Amino acid sequence: VGRAVAVEVVLVADVVDDNRTWYAPGSPAHEQLEQNYADVLARSDVVLANCDPVADSMRAFSPRVDVVPNACELPAGGDSGARPAELAAIAGPIIGYAGNLSDRIDLVLLRQLAQARRDWTFVFLGSAHLDRSALALADEPNVRFLGTKQYDDAQAIIRHFDVGLIPHVVNEMTRSMNPLKAFVYCALGVPIVSTPVANIGEMADFITIADGPEEFVAAIEGALQAGRRVPDRDA
Repeated sequence: VGRAVAVEVVLVADVVDDNRTWYAPGSPAHEQLEQNYADVLARSDVVLANCDPVADSMRAFSPRVDVVPNACELPAGGDSGARPAELAAIAGPIIGYAGNLSDRIDLVLLRQLAQARRDWTFVFLGSAHLDRSALALADEPNVRFLGTKQYDDAQAIIRHFDVGLIPHVVNEMTRSMNPLKAFVYCALGVPIVSTPVANIGEMADFITIADGPEEFVAAIEGALQAGRRVPDRDA
């Protein structure tokens, strides 16, 4: 004889960024996103955000938003493995960026860095679907764009970055995000150099902050000399 079992369904919404900041207030995309947040969060039993600014912005749609910060998924150990084919022909240090190639990255700074150090290769991993202006950097001889990759393939490439960059401009968009790439770089032991963006305080021991091309060049040189550092599992 069968028995009915009551099942309680809990709807959890996890808000990673306030995507409205990608678009101008009043634009169709901004209005649509605002309606989406209102509709989804009104139906949600639990609402999570990865940093305080995102949580604060989402409280317009839900009375309670809990913060669950990003974290590192530490590697099991071992070497970086064979260099992926996309990087095989590169000689000298690889200075990499992984993430969306949108107007949140400082293209002027990146061009200045590429021109300042031709012996470094700047590798960009990610999509330019929203804003293709970053692709103009391809006219620099030491810049490579690898496009989007499956998660495991992306990690294999990032492992071979000698330095990972967070070259974000400081604006409303970057003030309302907690860059996950910082945690990915850190977990893989890649030294990190970043512009002074918000919400990375918990990663301060693993990130060198720089402002402007001269500071960036000096910080990258320092990171190359210091070498790799994987977080201590027992700390």
